Amino acid sequence: MFVKLSYSAVYILLLHFFVITSSEVTDSWVDCDPGNDDVFALLLTAHSKQIKLLGISTVAGNQDVKNATDIALMSMNLFGLIHPTNKTDIKEDISLSNFQNYGLECPLVIGASKPLLKNNFKASYFDNYGLNSLNIPLIPKSVREYVENLNSKFHFTKLMYDSIKNNSKKVTIIALGPLTNIALLIINYPDVINYVEKIVIMGGAVGFGNVGQISEFNIKIDPEAAAYVFDSGLPVYMVPLELTHTALITPKIQQAVKSLSNNYSNILSRLLMFYAPFYKTTYQMDDPPLHDPCAVAYVVDPSLFECRLFRVDVETMSSLSYGQTICDFYNETEREKNVFVCLKMNVEKFWDLMLDAIRSIGQISPAN
Repeated sequence: MFVKLSYSAVYILLLHFFVITSSEVTDSWVDCDPGNDDVFALLLTAHSKQIKLLGISTVAGNQDVKNATDIALMSMNLFGLIHPTNKTDIKEDISLSNFQNYGLECPLVIGASKPLLKNNFKASYFDNYGLNSLNIPLIPKSVREYVENLNSKFHFTKLMYDSIKNNSKKVTIIALGPLTNIALLIINYPDVINYVEKIVIMGGAVGFGNVGQISEFNIKIDPEAAAYVFDSGLPVYMVPLELTHTALITPKIQQAVKSLSNNYSNILSRLLMFYAPFYKTTYQMDDPPLHDPCAVAYVVDPSLFECRLFRVDVETMSSLSYGQTICDFYNETEREKNVFVCLKMNVEKFWDLMLDAIRSIGQISPAN
């Protein structure tokens, strides 16, 4: 039996093979809506030698974009992505290229404050995860002022586009929240697809989601953006809830973090268990999952994952299933397959990656 594939499908399959067999450093841009699991995704990104971090952008999702940006800055500071500097004068020309002068390891870009089409966006009912009550080092004033000035001078898609286009090789976008920023980037700069290797998202669900009757949170916040990105022609890798719900924070994992016995590990322990009561009450899960780092882990080591190429559509019309990701498991549609769905992950090796990152970053974190 022979199966006829389109040229684009063949290209994506070859690319998938290359990604799995390649151990080269991946130049990456992280788009996020912190979120406690985004914090751990940034930790793994900061640690991994397989990732060169070009920049971070924030988007409204778990928080409004201001709070998401504050938490992203806290995370960067906690994980050694902000360095001491004597720079205090921000009156000079502010540009994307001089972020290092202000002690930043990479630029931080403030993205969309609401979805593409909806004007009634409200942030998640969760607060800021108790971060203000934790003993996190203060963000230098010069860093915050640089970020604010840079983002007031340039539209965020311009900053993202310039960083991606001017990079020496194609860039992987790791999207950990709603896909609003990514959709707007492609809409405003259509040729950006020539400079992007792939998009890896944490989001969607093969079956039931975690908000409303059937949708997953990140996709439901902006289904129109997700639909646009899925059909952008770029290779998209979806890390869905079914997979992230296997990355459970067991008592063994909790103890491994607590055993570091310092301020840094205390902060991480609090964040790891923030959602535990919610998952116990809502989903009857004894151990809460850690979602977003799974997408980063795919970029670090794709061999830990089993993925299949499907046709995936996003429901944007129904009031009952708005935001549902519909995966054509049995190839019943003639529409072109467009998304690699990650179905399984080597959970033990995932936690090996995470715990190694936690211990390593703990040695340099200013929290200690």
